Amino acid sequence: MSAAKKIIIRITKYLLLLCILAALFVCFHTNVPELLKLPEDNVVPEAPTEATKPTEPPTEPPKRAFVIADTLNIRKEANSSSEKVGTYAYGAEVFIYEETTASNGVPWGRTDKGWVCLSYVHFGDEVPPTEPPAKPPAVSLKDENTVSGKVMTKLSGTNIYVSADYVGKFTLTINSERFPNVGKAVWTVGGQTAVTGVRTLTVDVPANGTTIKLSVAGESFTYTVKIIGFSSVAGVKLGGTAASGSSPSLKLNYTANSAWSLAPIYGYTHGLTSDNSPVSVNAAFAVTIPEEYQNIIEYSGGKLKVKSGVTKDQKVAFDVTSGEKSLRVTLNLIDERLLPAFAIAYSANTKSRYGFTYTVGTNGTIKLGTLFRLLSGRTLDAKQNIVITIKSGSSVLSQKSFPANSDWASQKIAVPAKVSACDISIQYAAAKAVTLSVKVVNGAYNVEDAASWKAVPDGVSIAVLKGFSIPKTNVAVMRSGKGQYAKSIGAQTIYGNLVKISVPSYIIKAEQNNFFLATSGGTLQDVVIEGPSYGTKVSVLRSDGVELGTFVSGLEATGATIKNSYLSGFRQPLRVNGGNITIQNSTLCGGNIANIYVHASAKFKLTNVKTIQFEKDGAIGMGIFLNNPATKNTFEINKLTQYNYLTKAQVDGFVKRAIGNVGALVSIKDEDLQKIAKIKHGNAYHCGIILCGDAQQMSNITGGNVKNTYVRTDTITKGTWKLKSYIAFYGQPTCSSCNHSTVKNYNADDFLDSK
Repeated sequence: MSAAKKIIIRITKYLLLLCILAALFVCFHTNVPELLKLPEDNVVPEAPTEATKPTEPPTEPPKRAFVIADTLNIRKEANSSSEKVGTYAYGAEVFIYEETTASNGVPWGRTDKGWVCLSYVHFGDEVPPTEPPAKPPAVSLKDENTVSGKVMTKLSGTNIYVSADYVGKFTLTINSERFPNVGKAVWTVGGQTAVTGVRTLTVDVPANGTTIKLSVAGESFTYTVKIIGFSSVAGVKLGGTAASGSSPSLKLNYTANSAWSLAPIYGYTHGLTSDNSPVSVNAAFAVTIPEEYQNIIEYSGGKLKVKSGVTKDQKVAFDVTSGEKSLRVTLNLIDERLLPAFAIAYSANTKSRYGFTYTVGTNGTIKLGTLFRLLSGRTLDAKQNIVITIKSGSSVLSQKSFPANSDWASQKIAVPAKVSACDISIQYAAAKAVTLSVKVVNGAYNVEDAASWKAVPDGVSIAVLKGFSIPKTNVAVMRSGKGQYAKSIGAQTIYGNLVKISVPSYIIKAEQNNFFLATSGGTLQDVVIEGPSYGTKVSVLRSDGVELGTFVSGLEATGATIKNSYLSGFRQPLRVNGGNITIQNSTLCGGNIANIYVHASAKFKLTNVKTIQFEKDGAIGMGIFLNNPATKNTFEINKLTQYNYLTKAQVDGFVKRAIGNVGALVSIKDEDLQKIAKIKHGNAYHCGIILCGDAQQMSNITGGNVKNTYVRTDTITKGTWKLKSYIAFYGQPTCSSCNHSTVKNYNADDFLDSK
């Protein structure tokens, strides 16, 4: 072939190759790797330097892991002595690109920030909890040579307790979970290196007080050996209840065939665990039952057992012997079947004071649930009986038996007449009887609820046996012969038994003599009545003669004796229409006008009495309000404590609500007023006793302890009212150690709790 022909063929091959390359370039230009692209403008790139040379791609993908240390150091090199370049927090996600093992055998891994110890990371996709787990203990204690199964050693905190009679070696073992590699672990005993690079330390028991130290993975731990001297049995543990001392005594409830595991308690000459208790040593012991108790209890199979047939509380004894010491243990066996099933119902709410005695009447029956309550946790067997016995002294007045079913509380009894006192006992099956001693008032009506209260006629004595609330009703009048729940006891007595009667608001005719209770020389004994507070609805007398409860008194009294009682609310808790008024150990609280409203001349004898006012529902009153300027009143006071301080704004509001011409505000004070009567206390006036009229009315208050009047004037203006007020005190006004401002929202429960 000629040379020209060869040149043509070669040119043709090159052209064909160029066409193929051109076609590939057009079709796949965007996907051509940078490595295959030709340099633009025929510029030849420079060879990469060592600094700019890219890192060789890893042969394997990085491993995902999470940090499981509180703080994990990042090192420049793969060893713990290398420079620290940063830290990872617990739970941080890291990727390990390379792994290696340090000279001490600890594994390390390279992240994008540097090298970390792989002992503190967890490989995988599981994210650790938000908070790091509590560290396991550094070491555990093992007995290499126990004695007859005794627990002879104990590791508690940084102390190693060892019984003095322990023979052998003990072994401390490093926790492999916390320290997987112990290549550089160092153990020292008493300051001397004992062994290195091993997980366990096995030694003879060192002397008392010797320190054992461990250094591992950059952490250090110190333990102290404490030898505990064994001194034989010092008590027993029976059925989980322990008793110790020279003559231990135990009390246990039992039923037939009861049995309890028994273990001895050992004393030690010195040394305590971290919870201040001796190390437990389960040494051998012997139990001996004295002959006189062998028909009641026995010791068999490691348990103390009660023999069958024991049906009453017993006191027995047994001996526990261990080593050289023996103990006589007294055991009080309490038969649960003999424990009381009931308790007195009212005792949880009231306390005996001022000679208080629960009082019942002879008129009407009494529900057992009013007198007694079933104890918490006790159940009744309907196959058994409940027996109610009423006795006067040793004489049985009556007895009633009925099944012990769920209807027991509705069963009724009647108290026999012609006795002044009796004992009412309730007994369930063989259980111990519970007895309530009561005072008996012949003819008094027993009241347990609103219905029985409503049914009581006027002019009789009443025994309120259980607290109740009167239903709210709208009636034309509260009293005047048509009141549904108002009572007039005349010269009789209400025995309240310190249970609470709650009275609602009423819509009534605007007459000042409406009342909830009325008496003419009668007595309230242990009575608790909470009446309504009418608040901002109270206003001056309206021409249409209708008010919202403004004129309801708690007690309307023409002569009365009030003992150990609490009256609150209404227009006033007590309205006095004259006579002798004796109040002892009682509290009068609230009232839209006053605590005590005096309408006619009366003679007062007050002993240990509190008058209290505080704003409630927008209503507030005074202490003792002397309405009529012509009244002449005598006060014999022995400890009258008045919490009746009002601000000027409250006084102005009172004037607006009051009836008639309130001419003066006067407070009384003597040596028995506990020094709380002061004309001003902060921004408040003491308004304990108010006179309606002028300053001359003060001369109508008499009594051996009324003296040394102190007077100042003030002008109160409220709308069309413009009143000149005479503020007077008896004795020099002082307020030493008064605490009236601490009384807020006082109620019947506060009174009962203070009894």
